[in-house]
Amino acid sequence: AARVLKPGGRLAISDIVSESTLPESIKCNASLWAACIGGAMQEEAYLELISAAGFRIEAVQDNPQYQFLSKSAVGTGQRYGVKSISVLAVKV
Repeated sequence: AARVLKPGGRLAISDIVSESTLPESIKCNASLWAACIGGAMQEEAYLELISAAGFRIEAVQDNPQYQFLSKSAVGTGQRYGVKSISVLAVKV
């Protein structure tokens, strides 16, 4: 996105992030990967990568309406603070 946007261009994205680092047992669990939990990056690191790509973070919003469906996904999500966020960033 940073390559194709002109300065001032906006990036709006929603993704699944975690509040803490996930252990390898979670990252390598196929069921949790399919539930979008296994691939969740820690929120702080996620936002730092967007900034490092040449964007200024304008807004970050939790999406509380997003729900995990399976029991293992719900339990793991709660344990590690996995959630959906929306980010608005502007190319510097």
